[in-house]
Amino acid sequence: MARLARRSLRIKDLPIFSLSQSFRDLADTELPELPLNFFEPRYVELARRIAPPKGDGKFGYTQVVQRRKGGRGMLVAARDFRWSGSDGPVVFFARGLRRFRILSVRSESMKQGDPLYKAHVQLLSDRDLSRMQVSQDSTGPGTIFGQVYVQDGGGLGFASYHFHQEGSFISYESAMSKSFSPLDDGSQPPQRKEFLDASFDQEKRIFRGTIDWSPSSWQGDQRWVYQMYFSTDFEQIVGGIVEAIPADPAGRSKIIRFGVNLHYSRLQLGLDADSVKDVLLQSGVPASNAEAALGEAVVATAEPLAATTLAEAEETLQLAEPVRGHMCQRRTVQRSLKSIISSSRPYWARLAAVTRLGRLATPPVPVMEAENALHAALLAVAENGEGELQGAIEDALRSCWEDSGDAKVNAEMAEGVQLLDDQKVDEALQIFTGVLEKAPGFAEAWHKRSIAYFAQKNFKEAVEDCRKALEIRPLHYWCLTGMGTCHYELGEKEKAMECWKAALQVCPLMPGAQTKLDEAEVNEIIDQHLRPRMDRLINAFGDGEPQLELAGSSHWDVHRIRMDQEKFPGVWAYFFRLSLRRPAGCSTLKSRARFYVLKGSDGKVFPFTRPTIGSASFSLKPGEEYKFCWCLVVGRELQRIVAGQLMETEDTAGASGAAGEFHHEELPMLFPTGAPEIELSDAERLGPGDGYTFTGHLDLWTMAGF
Repeated sequence: MARLARRSLRIKDLPIFSLSQSFRDLADTELPELPLNFFEPRYVELARRIAPPKGDGKFGYTQVVQRRKGGRGMLVAARDFRWSGSDGPVVFFARGLRRFRILSVRSESMKQGDPLYKAHVQLLSDRDLSRMQVSQDSTGPGTIFGQVYVQDGGGLGFASYHFHQEGSFISYESAMSKSFSPLDDGSQPPQRKEFLDASFDQEKRIFRGTIDWSPSSWQGDQRWVYQMYFSTDFEQIVGGIVEAIPADPAGRSKIIRFGVNLHYSRLQLGLDADSVKDVLLQSGVPASNAEAALGEAVVATAEPLAATTLAEAEETLQLAEPVRGHMCQRRTVQRSLKSIISSSRPYWARLAAVTRLGRLATPPVPVMEAENALHAALLAVAENGEGELQGAIEDALRSCWEDSGDAKVNAEMAEGVQLLDDQKVDEALQIFTGVLEKAPGFAEAWHKRSIAYFAQKNFKEAVEDCRKALEIRPLHYWCLTGMGTCHYELGEKEKAMECWKAALQVCPLMPGAQTKLDEAEVNEIIDQHLRPRMDRLINAFGDGEPQLELAGSSHWDVHRIRMDQEKFPGVWAYFFRLSLRRPAGCSTLKSRARFYVLKGSDGKVFPFTRPTIGSASFSLKPGEEYKFCWCLVVGRELQRIVAGQLMETEDTAGASGAAGEFHHEELPMLFPTGAPEIELSDAERLGPGDGYTFTGHLDLWTMAGF
């Protein structure tokens, strides 16, 4: 029967996914999931075979060095498949289930790329694992009692297990434990939570016990039932499960596995005083206070902070725990930053590192080094032009900025933001002011209130709130951009430019700051080179027909879009097509701005300019043509229209700070009253269907009352 049971735990032809690191090192330590983004043909094929509905979503994971007979790996299950075309890439999350031993392995040739490996594996039971885990040096303890087991990345008091003959417990005494979500009743987990019905089988090395959260629950779980298997040297918890039983009788229990989802090792002390002092100094503690912070007896000796009993260990680590925790966090920050900026690392691993830094940078116990690391990573990926990864880093920064560490404050902020989105500015302003009375150190509340002041056109108050936010978070590039816009509205152009340039130094591809800089530059050009010409045309409209200075071979036309006057009374819509040509033998020109002067049938004249920056910018080489189209909505019938384009020679523009030569290109006057009428659906055929780039809609009726 045992042999039959053993055979039932075997899987043949299991597709194998291999990387140079272990699942344990690569998976998200909070969720024990590994995000995978497959580009290689062999792994795209692997995903195709396991993807539902044909496959069961399961495959084997091994390190490359373990991809052989006798090697070990992990059975994982995938979910949330997302494909981008039949040949990939494919993105999904893999969650560890069971560990296995490879009985045999073979390769399968692919049409292109490396072979796909498939293995015959034997799933390992907890007893198998506990027997196999034998260290080279078996001088460890002979029992779990008197020992503390801590999880990877944590320390004493960070959900650490403490085993005593008189009673065992989980400790949440570390400050790092504040990063855990509260219980479902809103309270924090207690510093110590005792195991109920605890027992330990010394021969089989199995600990059993229950954690009961009633009358409350934690993330919907009311009880955790533990079964832990220890290695023969008692250095690790190598197997076993935690069964999370929900408070809702109709709910389903969750199984979390040791060695797959949870990784715990015996706590061993070896932190010397010099290392402790060094961490304190790097954490900002003045040198004169470092020795006092550690205690004279600790600093005076270079011997390790050792302890022979659990009581002594806990007493020693009560002093060293903040330092150990900080050292662990610093190492995590350094590893994560290195992973992000390394272009040789897989994309999903770099994305996971961004997530780790985001969690560390987020209240209630934010790690300042983590936020600084995110800014350093932002600069690195921006320099390499990695837009998608940059977006993930910006999201992580915004998440930590927008979290005050207080759930009630966050809820009020969310209410204020919603009111601001609904354009209820006065009510939003009251909410943000109330938040700042409770949390004056919350930079994002100052930032959001500055936006509300800006909406009220109270630019001076907005600048002052931005200044308060930047005192707390000097690298808040969104706030720097907003502050520059406020200065610009106040006519303080130099200060505005300084703010926008500062924002771009923090986030080089910050679209808002770059757009504002470009707009400010183009607006100066418009005032100097375009405004006088527009004024001439506007005045000419009052006297009759303006005389145009036509040059080149550019042209444009207009179509009236048929409108339902019952649904849209008094609304007219027009569809324009423009073709700008550069004659051969001329210099290359770069677009700077274009202008339009509209005259309605009621005699009202409306001029406006459109800076050509960002995606609207274009260059014309000799003999080239640029074609674009757009829709206009107005509240009156148009009688006459004139337009023109301001161009700058690209040969000299910007060279050594010198401006290029400017050229005006005026277009023939249009008479929309006699233009052909079309349906809106015809615009697609006349515009993009005929080679024109569609640049959008402009509603002057709603925006400007024209």
